[in-house]
Amino acid sequence: MEFSYFNTKARKYISLKTKPIPVKIVPSSDIARNIPAGSAQQLKDSIASGAINNPGTPRLAPIHISLGHMTKDLKPNVTNPWFIGAQGISLCALIGGIFLGRRKRRLDRNPEIMAKKRINQKIERSVKEMNIFIAEHDVQGFFNACRSASQERLGEIWSLPPETITLADVKDRLPEDMTGIRQIFETADAVVYSGQSFSQEELKQYRELIIEELKNLEKN
Repeated sequence: MEFSYFNTKARKYISLKTKPIPVKIVPSSDIARNIPAGSAQQLKDSIASGAINNPGTPRLAPIHISLGHMTKDLKPNVTNPWFIGAQGISLCALIGGIFLGRRKRRLDRNPEIMAKKRINQKIERSVKEMNIFIAEHDVQGFFNACRSASQERLGEIWSLPPETITLADVKDRLPEDMTGIRQIFETADAVVYSGQSFSQEELKQYRELIIEELKNLEKN
């Protein structure tokens, strides 16, 4: 066997030869008998039937005489519209998440929004306390919770400390149609000074009344 290459130092092509390789060819009676003469289709049938597939006999792989699976083009996925669209959706979701996160942090740092959030939390806590006091039939505790929730909402509207708002302020500053809040304050004072009692059903009605009045105050 001969091999030629360009020697950069000698600046010329050099050819190398191997020593003679002894080759001994012997006939294989099994393969010779099993290979049929004829067309390529006959050879294919012979291969499929195992006529020349003799395990343990070293030989070259058979020649493929069919094309096998074919593809129409070699267009990469990155150029397909659906792939580009999927990346666009992911990018939009990421940008939207960043925007919403920054907006939430900005709103959370807004003093007015933070103050309103604290007021709403206090009112929700007072409403939960009303339910507890109804179950325990604690009349005075129930009306104190009603008055506390009303004071929080009125303090927000009038820009006053909630604990300083009294029945006199309610009568002077609330419209005539806001009778529910006035009734709550009057009843709360009466319970404290006279020990007036109410049934659990009556307390539930007062709870619905104060919740409705608080909603009206927030709307106005």
